[in-house]
Amino acid sequence: MLDAAWERFGVDGFHHVSVDQIATTAGVTHGAVYHHFESKESLFLGVFSEVEAELVTSTADAAHRPSAFDALLHGCYAYISMASHREIGQIVLIDAPAVLGTERYREIDESCFLPSLINVSKALRQHDSASAIALMVSAIFAAVCHLALTAHQHPPSAADIGGTLRVLLGSLS
Repeated sequence: MLDAAWERFGVDGFHHVSVDQIATTAGVTHGAVYHHFESKESLFLGVFSEVEAELVTSTADAAHRPSAFDALLHGCYAYISMASHREIGQIVLIDAPAVLGTERYREIDESCFLPSLINVSKALRQHDSASAIALMVSAIFAAVCHLALTAHQHPPSAADIGGTLRVLLGSLS
């Protein structure tokens, strides 16, 4: 059911998909969906959680680099690249804030990505205070999320994403 919901939400968007359509795609009944999920929103949360887990794994894999700067650069690049895919971007960048509410969406997203950003930033800026690092991480996270949304809506070239990230993050190296 989650795979079918991921497909439908990703292609058509949360507000244009019914539970009946998801059930049909999954090859189950409407009642079977509601047996496992209390609402369309809870089904969406299940899909969003899976998509976030994939994003976390991909960004962490991409961030396995010898230097902290390269880890940050490649992790951010992986996030933006994945989020620019139609289905992932639709779920994570477009629908999640609307369906879950901005505050809840932000809490979930930050819990997935801020710990690794903080660790890398501490490695890059060892002499900065904890508050300075927290502020820097907040700015990086906001910029990367905005770049991801922009890339989803107007897909740039890989070189453009990489170049933009190098300029954005260059002062950290």
